[in-house]
Amino acid sequence: MVKIEYDTSITESDANLVVNIVNCSGYMDAKWQKLYPHVDIQYRKYLVYCNKNNIEPMGTCQYVPKDSWAIGLTDTMKNNDLYNYDEPYQFIVNMFVDKSTTNKIQIDFNALNSALKNLKQKAKILKATIAIPYGIDFVGYSKKWKVIWEQIWQAIHKCFDNSDIEVYLCKNTER
Repeated sequence: MVKIEYDTSITESDANLVVNIVNCSGYMDAKWQKLYPHVDIQYRKYLVYCNKNNIEPMGTCQYVPKDSWAIGLTDTMKNNDLYNYDEPYQFIVNMFVDKSTTNKIQIDFNALNSALKNLKQKAKILKATIAIPYGIDFVGYSKKWKVIWEQIWQAIHKCFDNSDIEVYLCKNTER
C-alpha cells in the first residue's frame, strides 16, 4: 500500500526503514552526510567490504541504525539480521541503485528492482513501514527526469501494491 506524504520530509519520517538513494562511487549526498555522519561512514565501509569480498553493491541495500549509538547492535555489512534495538526502531537504508559518478542521479532499473525486493523482504520480516523520497531527490524538473520518475514510480507500485507493507513517498525532501 503506497501513500504520498506531502508534508513529511524524508529525513524526518518516523517510518522504520528510511530510504537513501546512493551510488557505488563513495560519495553520499551532502544532506545525508551532515545529518547522519555515522551512516556515511558505514556506507563507505560497506563499499570496501563489497570490494574485498567480490560483491557487486549495485542493487543491494545496506541497513544502518538511525541512532549512531546502535551501530554495534547490527551487522551493517552483511545485513543478515537486523536487531530491533528500540521501539520504534529506525534504519537508514542505503539503496545502491544510482550508477552515476557525478551529482546527477542515473537509476539502474535492474538494481532498483532487486533493491526494492530486498527492502520488501526485510520490511515483511520486521513488520516495518518504509519511507522513500518522492521523486528520488528530484534534481530539477526536466522532461527526461519526469520520464525516469514515472518508471521508478511504476517499480515501487509493482513491488508494494499487493502487499500489506505501508510505504510512504515523502514529497518534501528539503531541496
